[in-house]
Amino acid sequence: MEQERDAQASYEGQNAGGAQRVRSAALRAMAEGGLVSDLLGNRLAVLVVGVYLPNAPTNAVGVVRELQRASRHEVAQRWYAAGGPVIPELAGLTLDGCLELEPQYIVRNALMRGVDLTAYDYVIHVEDDMILPNGFLDSFLEVQKQCDFAVAQAARTIDSFTDHRFVLQQVGVKARRTQFVEGPVLSFRRDSFGFVFPFDETNPNGFGYSQVWAYEANRLGLSLGIVDSVPVRHTIRRQGSAYGERRLSDARRDKANYLSRHRHLPMHEAQTTRETYWL
Repeated sequence: MEQERDAQASYEGQNAGGAQRVRSAALRAMAEGGLVSDLLGNRLAVLVVGVYLPNAPTNAVGVVRELQRASRHEVAQRWYAAGGPVIPELAGLTLDGCLELEPQYIVRNALMRGVDLTAYDYVIHVEDDMILPNGFLDSFLEVQKQCDFAVAQAARTIDSFTDHRFVLQQVGVKARRTQFVEGPVLSFRRDSFGFVFPFDETNPNGFGYSQVWAYEANRLGLSLGIVDSVPVRHTIRRQGSAYGERRLSDARRDKANYLSRHRHLPMHEAQTTRETYWL
């Protein structure tokens, strides 16, 4: 715990000045009905939230470094070490951790707790078991902005692990307006925060969230989408491999209970393409 407090203090000390500047800009922008980026010379303010597994195959360091290379965005990162010790190279960005594997969306809520989300144009949730292309964040957000997606995911390369072939990259396509997203990169524009955050902790593994988000987005006249032209390689760990069959069984049960309480799109309707943007 002492190491975690030191890491948090280090992170906050490094970023306090910039965060305060962004927060002040955000409040003025909200009063004027604009985006934070309007007051940052079109530099979007982005919060990245991530969880890494130190004792499993991981590319957390590579993901963090690539996100730090963004040149057209003001980026803050908050990470959690799950199931093992903090990776030394990430100590300054790792705000907490636990030697047990906790459900990831409880952890993600904890990482956002106390954060003024109005200070950010986008909140991006990422996983550690993927490989990002060079220039990922600038390119991905540019497409999300051009296509007016309130919630977007990066497509997975054709060689990626996936439970849903629907999210694999489509060759020759810039992006698709869909009703389904699943990660391992999920980007939320500020107008989606109200129906996404905080994550519902009665369904802490997140199965079924996208079906509810799609319903809410439709209700509000907003769009979900998949960015095919900036894909990620999800090849380091197979889906759910770190959690075991019992955890997956619990996740499926929680999904059923969650969907029974929330209006949502059925999966066959959610996994449809409503518009294709060609390259």
